[in-house]
Amino acid sequence: MPTSRTARAEGAAPGRGGFTLVELLVVLVLLAAAAVLVVPRLGPPDPPPGETLRLQLVAGLEALRRRAIFEGRPVGVDPLRLAGTAERIEWTPAAGSGPDLFFTPDGRSNGGRLRLPDGSVLLIGPSGDIRRDDG
Repeated sequence: MPTSRTARAEGAAPGRGGFTLVELLVVLVLLAAAAVLVVPRLGPPDPPPGETLRLQLVAGLEALRRRAIFEGRPVGVDPLRLAGTAERIEWTPAAGSGPDLFFTPDGRSNGGRLRLPDGSVLLIGPSGDIRRDDG
């Protein structure tokens, strides 16, 4: 059994004792850099800005509807304020209803249309349903 530091293991190729620490670190750094570039792209893509606003409005309206049902009292909101001041939306209440949108304790609403900045339209029906109008 060899006791010298320079002695090679039995069967090893002459002149090559393995990888140096520097070589291993370079490979690890390259793998980490590749992972940093690739992993973020594997997640779901970000929705377009108009879609984000639409999803936020739908979530807000559904929360108001649930609140009216839970509290057992009508809940009203000015739909133009739901989007905040940065976004320009147009609210058209259903015929015969006031300027605000109301949800009743049974989940129904006075209904109307929200036109978003990207041109898409959300319809709030009298039954309280909220859907996108693509036509």
